[in-house]
Amino acid sequence: GTGQAVFSTPFQFVSDIAIDANGDFYLTNPGVVTTDGGVYRYSQFGVPLDAPLASQLNEASGITFGRNADGAMNNRLFVSELGGRLVELNNSATSTAGVPVGFATQNQVIADLLRPGSLTDAQRHVLDGIGNKNGRYDVGDLRAFLLNNNTLSASHAH
Repeated sequence: GTGQAVFSTPFQFVSDIAIDANGDFYLTNPGVVTTDGGVYRYSQFGVPLDAPLASQLNEASGITFGRNADGAMNNRLFVSELGGRLVELNNSATSTAGVPVGFATQNQVIADLLRPGSLTDAQRHVLDGIGNKNGRYDVGDLRAFLLNNNTLSASHAH
């Protein structure tokens, strides 16, 4: 399929991305354009929320949320620096837990609408955030997911 731009950043290079349960994006910029080697947070709509969320890193090249003992993502945000050092950002940097990128399949989002249980509450929250934003996961959110994943074309969605 054809890629679809989500939003643009002022950086020529973004080395990694993490997403939280609210749908916010955390991007690392290794200092190719800026000199801060920082971590930047954007809303799911591309609005800068922190400029930067963290700075003075030694060429931040990767970012990920930590995991609890049961495997669920938490709000601990880790950055890997180009030299190999792993840095945990201040745990007050974000109060929202992370979600895996590519966190839901087409089969999961359809099945959960018909019989809840395929998705977690965090996944439903993110889908509602990229969907109709009415506070619950419903057919409008499924429609947005299918459109965003090029499963359904806009001309056939009306």
